[in-house]
Amino acid sequence: MSEWVRWVNALAAFSVVSMERFLGAFLRVAAAPIRPPPEGQAAPQIGSVEAWVSESQGSPGGVTNEERGELMTEYYCNDGEFAGDDLKLVEVNIVSDKFGDEAWLYQNRVLINYSTTREAVASQKLSDFLTSVVVEDRSGNVTEVHSDMILDSNWKKKSPNELNELFSRDNRKYIYARPPRIVDRWPRRDRDYDKEQVHVLRNLVDVMKNKP
Repeated sequence: MSEWVRWVNALAAFSVVSMERFLGAFLRVAAAPIRPPPEGQAAPQIGSVEAWVSESQGSPGGVTNEERGELMTEYYCNDGEFAGDDLKLVEVNIVSDKFGDEAWLYQNRVLINYSTTREAVASQKLSDFLTSVVVEDRSGNVTEVHSDMILDSNWKKKSPNELNELFSRDNRKYIYARPPRIVDRWPRRDRDYDKEQVHVLRNLVDVMKNKP
């Protein structure tokens, strides 16, 4: 066997081994459970967030809006749970907590196959909801609300003018997405492209081995 054939054979064999090792490491990382954050940096549980919200609803001496925002940001931005490109079935709920008009407005489940953050999911789904429900003129005034997309029965009974007011820019600060939660998650399947590349390289090695 000539010298250049031995070099090509060695290079092809090395490429196959390298790709298999890479794919194996990648799949192990993707399938591995998300490690909890370091000690002292764990995100508060959903119950804690609920406590902050309920405490801030009209209770004297409770959490201020600024403190509530900081706590919610701390919760939203602990992103370990949403990291990884495995498949995540995520539930999103959108509510209004305006005093006297509290309502559960929307719920949806989405399948996410990329690494993201809790805050990014909440912001995107809130934006999608408002875009689908609210119609505005060029000045930003609400002209129509699609009430059929709203879950709360009391809000469905409101007049068009009342709904327009509830979704106005001034009142939109009361409408937000609750912290999204992962209902289920599982590893993604292998890409056919990766399998094909390994197969091609193996065939190349076989051809070079059999070459006189």
